[in-house]
Amino acid sequence: MPYHCNGHIRHKLIEMYGRCVYCNSSYLELITVDHIVPVSSRKKYGLSFNQVDDPSNKVPACRSCNVRKHNKTLEQFLNEHPGYRNNFIHNILHPKDKSVGLPSPSRGILKLAGVELHAYQEMYF
Repeated sequence: MPYHCNGHIRHKLIEMYGRCVYCNSSYLELITVDHIVPVSSRKKYGLSFNQVDDPSNKVPACRSCNVRKHNKTLEQFLNEHPGYRNNFIHNILHPKDKSVGLPSPSRGILKLAGVELHAYQEMYF
């Protein structure tokens, strides 16, 4: 099944992470697909639509978090909700099931979004 099928991606992201990567809600009926770098910001970062819509730019987010993040960058959202920063980093570094077949967010996408994982890896490894 192609990656661009949002229902397929949503299902795979739920399998991979099992919760909202921001608030850790595991109420799966309310999980949506969030773009780490918002589609509306793609030109600002010099990304094509295909790059911004790639599975490596998508994470599961509950409706509440996705609505609050809206078109903010990840850095803006995490600065507004500092309690979510460690949740996000932990969930990205330690997905529930890595065998799902989706790529984890790339370091390039996270760097564009204002999150440098290397600074946090020693906390979790």
